[in-house]
Amino acid sequence: MSETRPSSRATDEDVRRIQLELGVLISHARRSIREAATFVHPDLQSSGYAILFHLVQEGPTLARGLAESFGLDKAAISRQVAQLEQLGLIARTPHPVDGRAQLLTVTDEGRRRCADDIDRRAAILRSHLSSWSGADLRSLGELLGRLNGSVTRP
Repeated sequence: MSETRPSSRATDEDVRRIQLELGVLISHARRSIREAATFVHPDLQSSGYAILFHLVQEGPTLARGLAESFGLDKAAISRQVAQLEQLGLIARTPHPVDGRAQLLTVTDEGRRRCADDIDRRAAILRSHLSSWSGADLRSLGELLGRLNGSVTRP
């Protein structure tokens, strides 16, 4: 007679499987980010791509806000911002309230290149998931949302 596990509790085996699969997914994600950075601009580094993508999603931001968001020191952010600016992907604009501060803003070219990359990566993911049913895709989306909600809580 086989023993049934309670479905409401994760077993060590379940957790190990999830850890393994997340490790594989993270490895794929890192490679995808490196490829995305190169697609946006051949000289763009992965960390610069992450900052650019953050600015596209969140809008104009101060460098100190980026440092807080990424958990990096201001010098590291400054180097990435300088490269993004040199590549014409972001620009500095005066802060509307504090004239001493500068907002980092994505340029039209930076926005266009990011949009092209997002479309390209969506097509690749769509291709990888083409054999999945709509119900499976919805379930995956819901489960990933739940996972993200669980692991991002303090």
